[in-house]
Amino acid sequence: MHGTMVSAIRAALGSDRTLFHYFRDRYALMLLEWFVGEGKTVREVKRSRYGRLLQKPCVREWLARGGGDRLTPDRLAGIWPSRSESYVVTLDEWRETPGFRDREVDQTTRRGSSLVLQLNFSRRHDVAFEALLGEDASSEGWLNSSLHPVNLDGRRTLAWARLDVELDLDEVLIEEVQSDWAFWATWLASLARQRKSSMRVLGRVVEVWRARRYLEEVLHPHLVMWDEAVLAAVLDFIRRELGVRRVYYHSYDSSTHFKCCEPPRSLYARLPRRFCFEETPEPPRIVEEASASDNFIRCALKNRRFRWFRLEL
Repeated sequence: MHGTMVSAIRAALGSDRTLFHYFRDRYALMLLEWFVGEGKTVREVKRSRYGRLLQKPCVREWLARGGGDRLTPDRLAGIWPSRSESYVVTLDEWRETPGFRDREVDQTTRRGSSLVLQLNFSRRHDVAFEALLGEDASSEGWLNSSLHPVNLDGRRTLAWARLDVELDLDEVLIEEVQSDWAFWATWLASLARQRKSSMRVLGRVVEVWRARRYLEEVLHPHLVMWDEAVLAAVLDFIRRELGVRRVYYHSYDSSTHFKCCEPPRSLYARLPRRFCFEETPEPPRIVEEASASDNFIRCALKNRRFRWFRLEL
């Protein structure tokens, strides 16, 4: 995606923060809400590829309580637990390396910029984080890397996604879903299990009891669902703000080849399948059209067969 398009999208949407409320498995309700349109029977949903979403606890319990035989957007939107998490969504841009093309550094399928959607913690998390681990622990780079597309304007980023958007093709390719915060917090937890008093983490001395309390009481609800939360926020953004209906997502093999990196298999296999993406050998038109001027892409599509994930919103 050209940088001018990224800038135009950000300018059109403005810089105001957007709140995104999420609870475990809310993505299932979102996908069902979009699928049923004006309404579908439970039997119709069961026959579709979204049928397995009816087995998610929040949906199954609602149906068991007498939810009825017909699903409508209003009724699905009314399923809401007593506890949910609030996040702040911000947009940014990921630019390719100026001059020489370095796929391992850029990690973009085609040349150009990516639109970045950042899922940031709310103040409720940040206040608890600062109280336990200190203001010094909140400085740039701690549990996040400034080399990655995290928010540097006063927000702590839980996770982000990079998007290649082509509005003329009505298509978005999800290039990456990632969380530094989850990665380093998992490492922090492993250290906390081995230490008794204090430990040095990413250049800072942290008391073990404070780290454990933060991980168990504050971060745990976010840590167990960060991947589905950021992907749900991405699909909501693509559908509602961009008005795009066709979404592609890299498989493990295509991501490894085109971006010259080896990503976690769970994020490029299990996660898109949970969201009912379908596997397809058909590459995104974004990639096909780029092959006309990019020899690397052209040779890859000619000589290898990749699997992709596709979802029609």
